[in-house]
Amino acid sequence: MDDYHNSNQNQPESSDNSWQSDNSQPQNNDQNNNQNDYQNNYQNNYQYEAPQKETNRLAVASMIVGIFAMLTCCIPFIQFPLAVVTIVLVILSKKGKPFNGFAVAGLVLGILAVIISIGMTIYWGVLISLMKDPEFMSIYNSLLESYH
Repeated sequence: MDDYHNSNQNQPESSDNSWQSDNSQPQNNDQNNNQNDYQNNYQNNYQYEAPQKETNRLAVASMIVGIFAMLTCCIPFIQFPLAVVTIVLVILSKKGKPFNGFAVAGLVLGILAVIISIGMTIYWGVLISLMKDPEFMSIYNSLLESYH
């Protein structure tokens, strides 16, 4: 029996061992849980908080109206008012701030539309006045007959 007691004394008791392992395990789990909670909160709080630029709706509207003004390039009596509205919207969108990309695009489109509108008005005016000239109309009719 002495051998049995000696062999049991060399081995640590299971109740002491389980107490130590149970006590140390939750401590590690608590640390891991706290670290995971911190990481999740950090990712959740800072992952989606990129600085958001404030879009200027008048500048966007000026660009859209400027695109419509450019699309109506052959009709100056529609294009010119659209170009003027584009430039007015750009001026209203400034509000003491520097121009952003939409406002610059609207301004460029508005200025180009005004220039094209003036050019098309001159073109149509010259063409209509030439059509009243009988000599021009005879040349024009001969050109049309040669292509038919």
